[in-house]
Amino acid sequence: MPRRDPNRVWELVHGYQALASRFPQFTLTEIGVVERFGLRFPVLAGSVGDGPRSAIILAGTHGDEIAGPLALRQFWEDAATHAMLARCRILFLPLINPVGYARGIRGNGNVDLNRHFERPTAQPENEIVLDFLRRERAELLVSLHEDVSAHCFYMYESGVRERALFSQIIADDVALLDAIESQGYAVCAGNQVDGNYNRNGLVVSNPGSVRASRSGALEPTLLRHGVIRRVVGFETPGRLPLSDRIQQQLVALRHVLESFLV
Repeated sequence: MPRRDPNRVWELVHGYQALASRFPQFTLTEIGVVERFGLRFPVLAGSVGDGPRSAIILAGTHGDEIAGPLALRQFWEDAATHAMLARCRILFLPLINPVGYARGIRGNGNVDLNRHFERPTAQPENEIVLDFLRRERAELLVSLHEDVSAHCFYMYESGVRERALFSQIIADDVALLDAIESQGYAVCAGNQVDGNYNRNGLVVSNPGSVRASRSGALEPTLLRHGVIRRVVGFETPGRLPLSDRIQQQLVALRHVLESFLV
């Protein structure tokens, strides 16, 4: 079992507290507390901007996928990020699974959180996140993940109902994958990734499918209940150095949010 390192969590928490003290428009709230195996951590939610559009960013669902939480903190340090805040309100949860993050494991020590939303075995973390997202509905959800066994980048796209908008979204996803490749990174080209049909790095998900409804994952749960209109998920390759994975998350996150605001 990986050695526990609670300081990894507190470094993130203190980093976000410092951001909140530096930027008046940056609101940070403790939306819950999780306690397990002698570890006790807050679950934080942030809010930035007051524009007419709305998006939510999630990171740290799986504790061994560390690039997302680190990239999201770096994202807020960038002056270019703050330039878009006049056009939208961005909510974010930087670390959904602090216990798993502290222990370097996928789940929270009991279960994989992203397989237990709206199930009898749902964990306190699941309930904290769902309660927050039901209150704070948004047009777009961006979910930062990693495939710890992969050497290549891929992404999930739920799209929207409108045919014209859907075609625009897919075209923009292709542009994002091209941007990842232009920086010298590999995009997954196999016929399947994680059991899903792969279109050269793009997996178009169906939240209404039987598989999705049984998965217990957060994204199809939110889509089915109309809490979110569109979900995008990034899977950076865990076999690459951490600095490369963070860079991929930043490229993808900026691209999707900027195109969302056009």
